[in-house]
Amino acid sequence: MPTLQQLSMYSQAALASYSKGLIPNADNVAAYTDDKVNMTASQASSFNINWAVLQQSDPNANGFSAVLLQRKDEAGNATGEKVIAIAGTDPSQVEGDARFKEVA
Repeated sequence: MPTLQQLSMYSQAALASYSKGLIPNADNVAAYTDDKVNMTASQASSFNINWAVLQQSDPNANGFSAVLLQRKDEAGNATGEKVIAIAGTDPSQVEGDARFKEVA
């Protein structure tokens, strides 16, 4: 069973998946702190230190995208653990589409 610390770490990966324009193996702090993702500066910096972006898909017509991340150790070396973080459908991409209307 995952620990609370692991669940927190993976939830941050899910949040990071909403970032736009992530650059593989680069500093992505600005992307993690933008208005859509809204990580704090310290949270984004910590995430950037602990995870490397390997690849990000371009959003499709419905706003779906995903990012492949690899965990780094304290020395900044890849640990081998990889996570695919998937961003859900972006409501701004499907506004007015009857298939995505709110059900009361």
